[in-house]
Amino acid sequence: MTQKVGKDMPFWVVKFKDSDGNIIGGDGFMWGCKSRKEADKSIDRLYRGGYRGVVDVIPKPET
Repeated sequence: MTQKVGKDMPFWVVKFKDSDGNIIGGDGFMWGCKSRKEADKSIDRLYRGGYRGVVDVIPKPET
């Protein structure tokens, strides 16, 4: 389940890319966040829940 990302979600939590730029694990997009602090908190919850992959926070790409 992915949540829709609107204009009020300027930060995206994404799965990390390898050195060749390929996204590791699926399409890469996980969810949108309203602030960097919210993104950091959600990543913290993800790791506490047992996730062992690598994630990153990026600004929402321009469309």
